[in-house]
Amino acid sequence: MVRLLTETDIPKAMDFAETDPAIHTFLIGNLENYNPESEDVTLWGQFAEDRLVGVLIRYFKSFMLYTISDYEDVAAFAGIIQKYEGETDVISAKNAIVEKLIPYFDCPKIERTLFCELKQTVSTPEDDGVRLAALDDMDAVYDLLKSIPEFSPPIKAALVKAVEAGTSRIYIMMDGNGRAVSMARTAAENRLTAIIVNVCTQAEHRNQGYMRRVMMRLCADLQREGKALCLFYSSPEAGRIYHSMGFEITGDWTMMKFK
Repeated sequence: MVRLLTETDIPKAMDFAETDPAIHTFLIGNLENYNPESEDVTLWGQFAEDRLVGVLIRYFKSFMLYTISDYEDVAAFAGIIQKYEGETDVISAKNAIVEKLIPYFDCPKIERTLFCELKQTVSTPEDDGVRLAALDDMDAVYDLLKSIPEFSPPIKAALVKAVEAGTSRIYIMMDGNGRAVSMARTAAENRLTAIIVNVCTQAEHRNQGYMRRVMMRLCADLQREGKALCLFYSSPEAGRIYHSMGFEITGDWTMMKFK
């Protein structure tokens, strides 16, 4: 049975998520801030008798599906997502789950990534030129994101809302003209974990170590707060940098993109 999750389901869903906090970072973040009346986020759960065996998240126009390994019947979840036809940008899940979802959707673009967790302690000097972005910096941040051909920038309103809510923070390096030249941000920050996304540098400022400096500051700050860090990547070049910082591959993840 699949149904909408209510506030009374949150403890059971949190138990489900905490079986593997890193891979469930988005889920934990949404559970900690879940409002069943929200127009931006919806959560559905799949139950086997009284046991929660799968959770589907809608976050604006994105869907994420989590299931435990012995319950991978995705038909009901696929039916829910199909009701949002034309309003869905991406569906993501572990590779094995996406393979089961693909037949339900027409010609999505498939992007496979590797899932990594930071396994080493990171430190960084205080004079690294990196700072935490403020709300006044959001235009500069968004201009940088839009300049990266490989990216599909997040919805700006969603980005601002996440920063205001404290579930995302952005680390940036700026040039003398007030432009963001390099950045990395967290998403779905919660009491246990955070995921790192939107790591990028303007083309003319690459190969100068900016990406590493931004990443090191982000990781050092969050580690001091006791949070585990994880990320996805598909670029071998980016992977080499992440691995040199202490990230290790612990899983896989696939995105079905419709735009």
